[in-house]
Amino acid sequence: MWTRESGYGVALVAATLTLVTSAPVASQDRPSSPPAAGPALEHPTAPPFVPMSLIRHKGAQTAVRRAAEGAVQRLERPECEAVFSDFTDKAGRPLAASLQALGQSGSAFFRTIVYADGAGLARCNDQGLVALTVPGSRVVFVCGRQFARDAFARPLHAEAVLIHEALHSLGLGEDPPSALEITSRVVARCIP
Repeated sequence: MWTRESGYGVALVAATLTLVTSAPVASQDRPSSPPAAGPALEHPTAPPFVPMSLIRHKGAQTAVRRAAEGAVQRLERPECEAVFSDFTDKAGRPLAASLQALGQSGSAFFRTIVYADGAGLARCNDQGLVALTVPGSRVVFVCGRQFARDAFARPLHAEAVLIHEALHSLGLGEDPPSALEITSRVVARCIP
């Protein structure tokens, strides 16, 4: 999670939110049959997913693209999408109800998230922090080199981190539940 601590971050959030809110968001239909098991989880008729990225570091761009593609495929499985039922927003409303109110599936909501370069944020200097956002924001800041190192060493963990941040984007706060509790639940639901 991120707190508004720098003018750079606030300006980037404002510019990115303008970009995100001015673009139309289409609701994705769920496939009528479950995705095939194995590496090709994406439904054959689904359009290819290309995450919107405002990241300068090439290694981080590649890492985010790969992790986001994997996360979308995982969220298309009902057992993974159920993670939105495991948490509530600050008002106590289940995140799954927020998705329903938006008319979106978990994977469709995930596709609306923008990934921005968090290199200028002080929080990206925190040991072990690779991505952060503000509850309710569709902008996820990625701590470039740290995320890239983590994603290349532990690709499934990187997917879980992006799903974790999507939960915050939908309104989940933190502490409680702790970051470790959130990621552990995502791993249990989404990573076999």
